[in-house]
Amino acid sequence: EIANESAIISSTVSDIANNILEDVKKKRF
Repeated sequence: EIANESAIISSTVSDIANNILEDVKKKRF
């Protein structure tokens, strides 16, 4: 369960990071 939870957290964090990167790219161009 703990391993599964950290996998979910990591994927959520990477989704958020990807969204932030997309926003930054849109603002630059």
